Amino acid sequence: MENSTLQNTQSPNKKRAQLASLIVLATLAILSTIAVIVMPLMNKNSSDKTAESSLNESAESTQTENTNQSTLKQSQGTEFAFNHESDIDLASNKPNIYIFWGDGCPHCKALAKFISKLPTETKNKVNIYSFEVWGDKDNKTLMRNFGKFLGQDVRGVPFMVIGDKIFDGYSSGDTKTDQQILDAINTIIKNQGSTDQYKLYKKA
Repeated sequence: MENSTLQNTQSPNKKRAQLASLIVLATLAILSTIAVIVMPLMNKNSSDKTAESSLNESAESTQTENTNQSTLKQSQGTEFAFNHESDIDLASNKPNIYIFWGDGCPHCKALAKFISKLPTETKNKVNIYSFEVWGDKDNKTLMRNFGKFLGQDVRGVPFMVIGDKIFDGYSSGDTKTDQQILDAINTIIKNQGSTDQYKLYKKA
């Protein structure tokens, strides 16, 4: 009887142990299933973020490269600025000089070199607006319309307007033209109230 009682006592304990084991196994199975579902999603999100980060870095790198190339192009091959009509400040106290040029034009480059050698004091007393017309349709239209207003059929560059003086073309080493340009610049500096041809053009 004692043995029988002992067996009956052990039997419920054994059942409890088996039940606990089943619960543990079931829990592990559930956790494994969750892991199988969740892990690929986590990896996908991580991959997406990595791809997005790489894309952003690539875009920033491209933008920086383009900016550097643009700056390099202007510093090496172009002395004139890339202005637009909206840059013109008619309210300025300084007289304006208008230059129309083409990127790659050797005569324009020669003129730019001459202008760059003007005394700093002289350049500080005027506003120089330079409009590239070979690659900018709006600037090309401005040159033609402005030239037509001045009675000029402008077909080439450089084309420059200083006060009431017009310079159509330029040749390096032409000392006579160089002196005429200097005289025209000194005249508009001296006569601060002289008429700006562009102002008249805009009022026409």
